[in-house]
This record gives sequence, structure tokens and C-alpha cells, in this order.
Amino acid sequence: MNNFHNTSIQLRQYRAENAAHSHEFYQWVLPIQGSLELEISKKAGYVTHNHAAFIHPGETHCFASLSENEFLVLDAGIDHRWMSSIDIPPFWNLTPALQNYLQFAKTYLAQQTNQGVNEALVRDFLLKLLAQHFLSPFDKKIQRAKNWIDIHFSEPMNIKEVAHVSCLSNSQLQRRFRRALGQSVGEYWRSVRLQQAKLLLKAGIGSIEQIALRVGYESVAAFSRSFSQTYGAPPSKWQNDSNSKKSASPS
Repeated sequence: MNNFHNTSIQLRQYRAENAAHSHEFYQWVLPIQGSLELEISKKAGYVTHNHAAFIHPGETHCFASLSENEFLVLDAGIDHRWMSSIDIPPFWNLTPALQNYLQFAKTYLAQQTNQGVNEALVRDFLLKLLAQHFLSPFDKKIQRAKNWIDIHFSEPMNIKEVAHVSCLSNSQLQRRFRRALGQSVGEYWRSVRLQQAKLLLKAGIGSIEQIALRVGYESVAAFSRSFSQTYGAPPSKWQNDSNSKKSASPS
């Protein structure tokens, strides 16, 4: 790990399933391309599109990917104490500012000249963006809206109901939700549905049609299209891969 601020940054690709392990530093896994399934201290989630992951020192984790991918990985030493002073979830949503910066960072890190200088510049500004994102006071009304969606995600999408629950107008809800979570209400709602669908596919619980209906999609075609756009592979591939692993497992 780089001695400057005890932090390093690099572009990485993950092409296979990895055994569980842990390390003695903080790790941020941020999406550039493709999807990565992660299990962090027995909590499953995904790094993809506008979803990132955060791993504490000593947390056991493993990963797997079914498609071409690339991620920006930031390893930070334990001297970055603000990372343990607040409650950072293992899986979280990127803001538009962070999404835009990641694409810039990829291009900058790919340059071959003055690589050490490039890494330092990209690393330090990313740390500032992350600190700014997590140290800013969270909007309690948006937390209320988020919690409601997390429970009712399989119901028909109803922005007015979420606005009512959070005591905001529709326009206030959309503006403040995007500012806090980096997504519109509808985008977040769909992401929760798809995350749940992916877990059901991995567990082999029901057919694709049953899972689509269970997470709130009225059309299998619409579900398959959204799933493929988000995770880079159709639900049938995830389901077949899960079945293959089960068949290969010793009884």
C-alpha cells in the first residue's frame, strides 16, 4: 500500500469467485463497468452502475462476477479515522458527482506518464468527495422515504404515497432524494427491486416469472430488460449459474 496517507488506488477487474478473506485496511469498491457480487460479513449486495461498497478492516468478504467488469478500488489505512467514526453501510448509492468523477478517474489513471502523480491527485480528490458525502448531515425526511420504499418495494410505484409518508411535496421529495442518495425516487425503487430479484435468483427461489411478479414487475420482459441493463447479464444467466453451482456442490 502507498505510504502517502497510507492509501492506494487502482483499477481492477474481477473475473472469478474468490474465497472469503479480510484485510487490515478500509476498502472502497466503486463501479466503472459491469457488476460485482459481494458478501461482506454475511450481508450480500452488488457493486454496479451507481452502487458501491465499503469494507471495514477485519470484515470477512468474498466476491463473484459473471460479466466483464472494471472497478476503482481505494484501499485506505486505519489512520483515516473518520471512516470508523460514522455509520457507513456496506452497500451505498453514488451521487451524480461521484459517478462523473469515477469516469474521469479511470481516464486519468490509464495515462502512462507520471503515473505516481496521477494516482495521488485522483486518490486525494476521491477521498475528499467520499468524506463530503458521508460527513454531511443526512436528510431525516428522505431517510423516512427510503425506509418506506425498502419495505414496500414490491407494491406498485407510488411517488405520491412516498411524498405523503415523508411529509414533502412531490417536487421537494424528488429534489431532496436525489441530493441525498444520488438517484430519483423511481431509480432507487427499481434498484431495490432488482437487488431483491438477484438474491432470489441466486437462492433458486422460484422461476424468473415468479420472481419478477414477487418483486413488483407486471411484465417478465420489462423485468428482464431492466435486469440486463443493470447487471450486464439476463436473469436466466444468473439463475443457470446458481443451479450449476448447486449441482456441482457435494451432497
